[in-house]
Amino acid sequence: MGPGSTHGVKTQRKIEEDQRFSEPVQVNVRLEKSTLKVLRAAAAYLEMPFSALMESMAVMALHGQCLFNREALKHIEQFREIYGMNALLDSLEAAAHEAQAVAAASASYDDEEEDDEAARADALAQLQELQRQVAQAQKKSQSSGKKR
Repeated sequence: MGPGSTHGVKTQRKIEEDQRFSEPVQVNVRLEKSTLKVLRAAAAYLEMPFSALMESMAVMALHGQCLFNREALKHIEQFREIYGMNALLDSLEAAAHEAQAVAAASASYDDEEEDDEAARADALAQLQELQRQVAQAQKKSQSSGKKR
């Protein structure tokens, strides 16, 4: 490579182009304490800043991928156990199951309501038909009474 070669080196123009699409912002995020501890331990294990870990996890998740290899996942499992995150996950899983059960019951209730509405509509139609028949019978009765 000669003195004018840029192979493997970003030019100033390329750096400026990259900066146009990358604008770091600071955000406040609330996390459960044990989750934060596990993430910090994972960042330390991977020897990367916490913010880089968070951003990398988000980007990878949005691409349907996992940031961690098997070895890292084994360490993260240990961190979860150490910092009590497994208990949190168990309670979240239980809450998710409960939410699914409520959603299923609600959907079932909605179906029953639709069936009830259909039954009410049928009953109303039958009632209206009976009222019409009664009205006709009363008219006949009144007209036959007038003829007497």
